[in-house]
Amino acid sequence: MRVIAIALALIAAATAAADSRTYTVSVENKSAGQYVVKVAEKDGMVTVTASSKVEVKHLLGKYRYELDSTETWKDGKLTGMKATSSDDGKKHAVALSSDGRATSLTADGRTVKRTATLWTTSYWKLPPAAGNVTLVETDTGKLMTAKLEKVGEDKVRVLGKEQAATKYRLTGAVDITLWYDADGRLVRESFVDTRRQTVLELTEQSDK
Repeated sequence: MRVIAIALALIAAATAAADSRTYTVSVENKSAGQYVVKVAEKDGMVTVTASSKVEVKHLLGKYRYELDSTETWKDGKLTGMKATSSDDGKKHAVALSSDGRATSLTADGRTVKRTATLWTTSYWKLPPAAGNVTLVETDTGKLMTAKLEKVGEDKVRVLGKEQAATKYRLTGAVDITLWYDADGRLVRESFVDTRRQTVLELTEQSDK
């Protein structure tokens, strides 16, 4: 029995701790789709997969957006990323690799080298400190500079009820408001895109 218990413990230790988060995407207060993020950690490596499907009706028809991406992180730093997206029919492919000192980023066939620490626009987890950040747009590979500022404590709708969260504001190349829980997990996001207010609200979460 002791051998079995030890074996089970080893299996459990080798299994990646993971959680799945589903965000409802609303555009101008109307449901437009979902954004699903899965975070798994194993042996100090964090793998983040994300997928999104959004559809917005307008006078000329429908706008459609799709994203599938995978990010890898170690010691709080981005080590790799692969993403494909379709922005109303315009397709993008992004690949990134980093050895901790230099980063190679290929977007739609064009490669650039960077030394700065990057933060992705998945915004899945709060960075260690606020201040100036270099963003890499997950769906296009575009590099941007912005400033992250802590606004203060707030209450927002999370998992169907009002909960405490910390509010942050990103300004510069982007203008986005982000809310994180006590564990640094994104619970809400708000921004204006093509003059339309878009909100991501965490509506489902499961730990496995």
